[in-house]
Amino acid sequence: MAAGDGNVEDTSSPFCAHYPGSDQEPPLGLDERAQVDEVGVALFDFPDAGIFPSPEDFEPARRWWDVLDSDQRVAALYGDGGTEQQRTAASSVYEELFSSTKNEVNDSGDTLHQDGDPRSVGEWWESLDCQWQRIAAGDGNANDPSSPFCAHYPGSEQVPLLGEEELEHVDSVGVELFEFPEPGVFPTPEDVAFVGRWWDALAAEQRVAALYGEGGSERERAVAMDAYSELFSSTKQLANEAGIELNGDGSWDSVGTWWESLDCRLQRVATGDGNEANASSPYCAHYPGSGLEPLLGDDEKQHVDHVGQALLGRDDPGIYPPPPDLDYAARWWAELTTLQRARALFGQDSTTEQLELVFPAYEEVINEIQVLVNEAATEIYGTGEYPSIGVSAGSRWEPATTTIRRTCSAPTTRDRGSIRFSDSSNGPKWTA
Repeated sequence: MAAGDGNVEDTSSPFCAHYPGSDQEPPLGLDERAQVDEVGVALFDFPDAGIFPSPEDFEPARRWWDVLDSDQRVAALYGDGGTEQQRTAASSVYEELFSSTKNEVNDSGDTLHQDGDPRSVGEWWESLDCQWQRIAAGDGNANDPSSPFCAHYPGSEQVPLLGEEELEHVDSVGVELFEFPEPGVFPTPEDVAFVGRWWDALAAEQRVAALYGEGGSERERAVAMDAYSELFSSTKQLANEAGIELNGDGSWDSVGTWWESLDCRLQRVATGDGNEANASSPYCAHYPGSGLEPLLGDDEKQHVDHVGQALLGRDDPGIYPPPPDLDYAARWWAELTTLQRARALFGQDSTTEQLELVFPAYEEVINEIQVLVNEAATEIYGTGEYPSIGVSAGSRWEPATTTIRRTCSAPTTRDRGSIRFSDSSNGPKWTA
């Protein structure tokens, strides 16, 4: 009946067949399909026969399309062109689009979405040429430098810049296209190495808690789960601010020293336990060796060491509490040259790294070196109860082993290797 071929069922009719794309047999022949298309287009006032089966939904395209108004939708596809039927079909919201119009929208949305990995609306906008800037904004579909949308995003340090109204529209389009929580920061904040190490040491949920605790929008929480190198720009800025606050002046000689410098809120931020002070948190506790209560539990300490080593760029938690300052050790250390210091602790074949470690003054060496200096100086110093240099030298020198004598005067041949060692000889145990 639809094709004007008759008004009773007749399976032998060439019109009692399936439309191409249905994956059913028999299919319409070419002539029959042409007639069916002509009838259907006229019946439904379609712009064309359309695509069968209909294209699948493409969510980025849907989000972009539905943020545009009807006139902007038409302009994005056809500019000032297109037939009346095409322009009418293009004014619909995404879920009501005619199949061939939807296919065009999907293609444009795919091009605009790119790889889906910009860090801000500004970064995305600056990647588009004039034609695609106009398509994105629904201002037209052809290059036109006179368009107010063929302009740069603020922060790009290029001209012309988007006007206030144009910027507002571009932000609304970009936020929806990429499901951003906000337009973001442009240019993208610089990488901060120690922040990146800390952030990537946290699990996804811990990252969210560190910035938002129990708050934050669904989109804010979703983008905060990413690794540092993939963070949305405004999330990265928040992570940088948090990490810089955690790091302080960066002069921490152990995880314990760093941990004890933090208040309860920052202790929770550091470990991804939350972003507000809460005395009941197991992380609002002291590092073992601090002499304070309550202490971190074993599991909590392990996690604190993990994030602290990452933040501080350490391979181990370090020594805590720090070794005591010994006046006689400081005096002895000050009298030795850098080379003598290295030989006294590590032997004559000292490495460049070891020389760098012993270069600072006693008050500035890292804890591991100060422990070695203290132990060496204590062994040399003995009781310290000597009435004169001569008596001290004689009383200490004669019974001393060759090792201790050479350590005292620095040109020792004893090879200590790395900072961490335990001497198994009958001499003193020097361990850091």
